[in-house]
Amino acid sequence: DPLQKAVTLAPADGAVNLSLAEALLGCGQAPGAWQVLLRTKPALSSTARWNGLAGETAFRLHQPKEALGYLRKTLELEPKVESHWMKMGEFLLANESDQAAAAYFAAGLKELPDSPALHVGLAVAELAGGGRTEESLALLEKALTLEPGFEPALLALCRAYEQLRDSLRLSEVALRWQRLNGKRWEPYYFQAVARGGRGEPVNTESIELLRRAIRLN
Repeated sequence: DPLQKAVTLAPADGAVNLSLAEALLGCGQAPGAWQVLLRTKPALSSTARWNGLAGETAFRLHQPKEALGYLRKTLELEPKVESHWMKMGEFLLANESDQAAAAYFAAGLKELPDSPALHVGLAVAELAGGGRTEESLALLEKALTLEPGFEPALLALCRAYEQLRDSLRLSEVALRWQRLNGKRWEPYYFQAVARGGRGEPVNTESIELLRRAIRLN
């Protein structure tokens, strides 16, 4: 409501309009956000922020072709911004374009080689495509070298080892994650999964791990 009033008071203020579009999008009101973006297109369509919002909004409105165009434009305007590469990769993954997503994440890493998020993005895209497993696992470990507490990398590692049925390494990663953040439910769940994967009979310890995961979420 305050942003709506701000736009009424300053209808030509681009920053205020884009803040309103972001707020509407965050509230799940993509059609309203789209109306704001259309209204500001003549003045702001040459900016990365406008194109990024337009891409995300078009995606929410099930307009993938338009979303792709806006996200590409965002990257052309600001190639050094990590979130732009992540949005593009996530969009392509959501549309089952694993190879295209991997290509974008790889291109992003050339621009931002120290980005943990882009390392995870590339690894997830490659794993989704069913190839380069060891290279993908190495990318996830590299992300954790860059930022030891980067939880998306820990989650991706756990899911990868679960799919690979590598119970030993799954247990090791889950325990490492628990030591970093004992308030997340996932480490306890994956430890229980690892115990089952090793063929251990269900016991009170496994049940307690699952109960603890449930208590946390």
